[in-house]
Amino acid sequence: LKVEKPPAPRTDVDYLPANFENQVSLLDYEIHNVQVQRGGALQLSLTWQALNSIHEDYTVFVHILDDSDRIWGQADMQPVYGTYPTSRWQEGEVVVDPHVVWTDPEAPLGLYRIQVGLYLLRTMERLTLVDDSGRPLDNRLTIDLIEIVP
Repeated sequence: LKVEKPPAPRTDVDYLPANFENQVSLLDYEIHNVQVQRGGALQLSLTWQALNSIHEDYTVFVHILDDSDRIWGQADMQPVYGTYPTSRWQEGEVVVDPHVVWTDPEAPLGLYRIQVGLYLLRTMERLTLVDDSGRPLDNRLTIDLIEIVP
């Protein structure tokens, strides 16, 4: 889903927009269900912006992690359900990217972190988050918490 006008900057999240190696910026996100039944699906939308012409097709990952970094839900897919690869994005273009992430039916009840990022499937190399001066920070971004319930 292309967006003509970028969303207004969020004031409740200090780290947005998040810059992934001056290629892609995560402008915003929306979690559609902060409580997810064990074995159920988390639904969220990520709003990306191409910061340059992108010559690679990056895969977006969304992980649901516990405090020990164990993954209890994971979705890896090219943007917009695989229909709009990053190599087709134009510089400055804003793309709303919906995701569905199924949780493990054995996941313990409680709070979990949602982490997102991008990587090249052929090399498994992740894009690194960079700060305003271009210094590397991490290769994944924690965006929010959800709760897994019975």
